[in-house]
Amino acid sequence: LVLASTLREIANELQNSIMEDQTEETFEFHVYTTEVSSKLINVAQSVFRMAKMEQYITPILMKSDGKESLSAAMKKQNGVMGIDFLLFDHAKNLYLSDLNDLEAGGLLKAGSYVSADNVVFNKLDAYRYHMEQLQAKGIVETRLDEMNLEYSNNLKDGIEQTIYLKDP
Repeated sequence: LVLASTLREIANELQNSIMEDQTEETFEFHVYTTEVSSKLINVAQSVFRMAKMEQYITPILMKSDGKESLSAAMKKQNGVMGIDFLLFDHAKNLYLSDLNDLEAGGLLKAGSYVSADNVVFNKLDAYRYHMEQLQAKGIVETRLDEMNLEYSNNLKDGIEQTIYLKDP
């Protein structure tokens, strides 16, 4: 639900910017999501097909051992040269190193959105601190949307929602 809400916000912002610039009639926007389980990738792809969103959302299968960087996996699997929207939902301990890799590799740019799932439950304080530091430098705007852990009524969790205002 949070992801859908965020995508709605992004779509509205893009639509408004297109309306301001009458020379643009269409825009391209693509969502990438990460996962370590091929079984869950197959489920996600089925959901994307049912929602008729498969052309807009690409799941990236990651190895949980961290031997392959996210930027290498994205370039190998899809030839990605830049990221519009990325949902981190793979090996939680790799979020920060993968983010740093994407920043250094030039895949995250001004206008890129990154959502990192399960940052509270998994105590991803270093990831959140990195985002706070980038925000203090004016590179990103970031916020934590708090919620309960999925499939739980009482375990606290959250998703860090970030937009890059400048190239990192």
